[in-house]
Parts: sequence; structure tokens; C-alpha cells
Amino acid sequence: MPNPLVTVVIPTYNCARTLKLALVSVLAQDFADFEIQVVGDGCTDDSEATVRALNDPRVSWTNLPANSGTPSAPRNEGQRRGHGTFLAYLGHDDLWFPWHLSSLVAAMGQGQDFAYSLGINYSRTTETEGPRFAFTLPAANAVKTAMLSPSNWMMTRAFAQRVGPWNTQLASAVDKEFLLRAWETGMQTGRTERLSAIKFPSWEWEPYRASAACPQAPLLQAMQDDPLALEHRLLTQLATHVAGQPYQVRPAEDSRSEFSWSMLYLRAALMTAYGRQRWPLKQLIEWLETRNARQARGLESAPQHPGPHHATGTRDPADVR
Repeated sequence: MPNPLVTVVIPTYNCARTLKLALVSVLAQDFADFEIQVVGDGCTDDSEATVRALNDPRVSWTNLPANSGTPSAPRNEGQRRGHGTFLAYLGHDDLWFPWHLSSLVAAMGQGQDFAYSLGINYSRTTETEGPRFAFTLPAANAVKTAMLSPSNWMMTRAFAQRVGPWNTQLASAVDKEFLLRAWETGMQTGRTERLSAIKFPSWEWEPYRASAACPQAPLLQAMQDDPLALEHRLLTQLATHVAGQPYQVRPAEDSRSEFSWSMLYLRAALMTAYGRQRWPLKQLIEWLETRNARQARGLESAPQHPGPHHATGTRDPADVR
């Protein structure tokens, strides 16, 4: 494909089993104008045979002469060999929903440098309890602690060249380092409103071991059978989990130090450990929430301390306006 709109870059190392499933999820996209650059990081298994067996002209295979230890070198090589206007990335053990590329291309349509989608982190607890958190792009003052998998990214080739190559000198956190440099360029970002990627953390699943579990297989089958039902199930499980957590939102414009936020999170953890429904914490929380809500509405301040009605769990009628 001499002029595809999107180049999909897949770095891989000795994970032929999961690589095949990842490729199947790409080839099932509802958007067809793409090429796939699969780059082995010195692979010694049957990854090449797995790619060749697909017999799809959109899929190319390259194997670097030696293992570099991180996805940086394979990503750089995949970008260099590709021809697409846009670059998208997929981990060799991750999966895309069928609408992943089409939704990101739409998000890039307003002259954006970079776009991202919502992604689910599928850990070992996910199978029994549902997903624990999702990947999304943080505020500028939190980008150093970003949890946004490259499997959710898309960017223009011109922007990637402006940011520079992936860092081959780092032993870890190469994704965060690239994202930080990208953010510092003042990039224009877009996003989709869909869950479109499932991330399987390798440190939990150990896909390099032949005897390791392969949760991707049943998820891919569910995706092929009814992708909307799978999306709904995962989002419902995630929402149920988040709803049961302490409320800890960090506003983008907040300028408090990392130490201050650490103290806030510690306080929240201690409150949860003590029991938010126990006396007198329950009454104090109710009073603070009432006071803050009244002040936000421009009403008179609540009493200066929890009154007797708070001890019984009831509120003044004015408190719920």
C-alpha cells in the first residue's frame, strides 16, 4: 500500500501467540485505509511465520538484528518504514475494538496533532472483579504521571517528527517520556468518546512464557461476536468500581504541590480505613458537604458545627436546595 492514511506500528518480541490476536483485531477494523508495520526486537520465535501466514499485503514484517529491551527501537523503525499520514500504535498483546481507527481518524479531522481514545487496563483482577481503571490523558500538571497506553494514541507523522524519535537510552517508562516531550511542544489534542482499546499489562500476564494465561483469546472472541455488548460490559464494570471509591478529583487548574496532594490522598485513605459511616466522621462529612454546597449556590453558610439534626442523619430542608 504506497499511500495509506494510517501506519499501524506494532513492536514485538517473542510473543507470536498474542501478536496474532492483536493483528486479527487490527484486520477487523471498520476502517480499511491502513498498513501495518510489525517490527521484531530481535525475535527468535515464530513471529515472522505468524505474520506471513496472514497473507495480507497490508502487513509488513521486519526483524531488528538484536534485542534492544524496550519498544523504542522497533517503533522508530516502524515509523521510518511506514508511509501513512497518521501513526497509530498497538502493543503486541493488546486488542482494538473494530471502531478504534475510524474514531481516532475522525478525532484527528480538525487539524489535531494527537488524538487518543479511552482504554481499559485488563489486569488479573479484571476477570473476576472487572476493570480497575481506564487510560486517559491527564492535565498538563500531571503529565509526568500519565497513564495513557500508546495503544490508545494516534498522531500525525509530521508531529512525531517534531517531537523526535522514541528514546532508546531509557530502560523503562519510554511511553511517558515520549508523551512528556509531546506535551511540551504545545500539541493540539483530540479525543474519542468511545472505549476502543484493551491493554493487558505484561508485568501481570507474562506473555513471554509459553505456559502463561492468554486472556486475549476469549476477549477477542467476545469482540468478534458482539463488540457493543463487550464494550457495555467493561464500561459498566468500570463504572461500578469507580463509584465505590473515595472521591478524589484533581482539578486541572489546581496548583497545589505534589506533597499537598499526597497528604490529601493519605487523609482520604485514613478516613476510608476508619469508616466514613462511623460517628463522628459521617456527621462531619455531611456538614462539610452541606456547607460547601450552600456556599457554591450563594446561600448563607451552614451552622459552624454539626448540629443535633446531623447526628440523626437528617438535614434541614434548606440544605438540599
